[in-house]
Amino acid sequence: MKRRTFAASMIAATAAASTVSIVASGAMAQTRRDELVKLRVQILRFSSDAALYLGVQHGFFKQEGIELEITPVPNPAASIAALQSGHCDVAYGAIVPSLTAIGNGIPLRFLAPADGFPLRAEDSSERYDGTSLFAAKDSGITHPKELEGEVVVVTSRKSQSEITIANAIKADGGDVSKVKWVVLDQPSALQALNAGSVAASALYSPFSAMARENGHKQIASPGFAFFERGVVGVWITSQGALESKKDALLAFKRAMIKSNAYAAKNFDEAYDKAAEFTKIPKKTLTSGPLPVWLTDLQQESVDRAAKKMFDLGYLSKIPKTGDLIVN
Repeated sequence: MKRRTFAASMIAATAAASTVSIVASGAMAQTRRDELVKLRVQILRFSSDAALYLGVQHGFFKQEGIELEITPVPNPAASIAALQSGHCDVAYGAIVPSLTAIGNGIPLRFLAPADGFPLRAEDSSERYDGTSLFAAKDSGITHPKELEGEVVVVTSRKSQSEITIANAIKADGGDVSKVKWVVLDQPSALQALNAGSVAASALYSPFSAMARENGHKQIASPGFAFFERGVVGVWITSQGALESKKDALLAFKRAMIKSNAYAAKNFDEAYDKAAEFTKIPKKTLTSGPLPVWLTDLQQESVDRAAKKMFDLGYLSKIPKTGDLIVN
């Protein structure tokens, strides 16, 4: 979960996760092709991953001497588990689930920015938020506070979708403790709304566009209200990976920042790439939230999210966020 971003565009979470090996050879430590440093990268198949693919296509990772093995996974929890077990080196995550994992004692680090909202609050709007809260069309619900005692669909428990929706309900004067959370993938969440078996659901593009077409009512943009501005999606790594592959991970950070800058300046090419690997029509993607790729992972964004999570009861203490960001 953030625009929550062009990053919020998700294909079915139940799609089979296949591994794609992308080789980028190059100049890091003057390595030769047979001495490439391999990094195993996991993505969620959000359309914001277009920046990563464009970076490979245009040689930004090649210049750093990195071989990327890219694997799509269904949710952030899977990526965090893979990082914890040492089965991957880098994963697309987000501030909220990463802070939740860190609060549970998992030693994650924030490596590089992915996507988010414009840095200046005055430039931000709900147009950039890819996380939408939809109420079923026949539910009669028009405001988040009315979800007390109702069934609300999220992508996983204590996830970014749940926490940002909880923030919206509390801000609207509702009692979050009375909400009945259920977990469904995005296609199933939309089906549940259509059937009227749930009161509301967190939906990402393109499922949010489909919900709107089916007559369901968007009652909040919870990502925008929670994050306000700055980074939302991040590339995360583990402390163990950082200790064993520090040079390669710093090279990934440099290449990723360059890739984000390129994608931000070449929207049309980025949309083409996103349509290619998500298998979602470009027309559908362009009707969704505006993408914002960032080149700076601001501590302020992490601090703001941590404080709100603590206030909502999702963190028992606020971590020293300055120690979490890889510089």
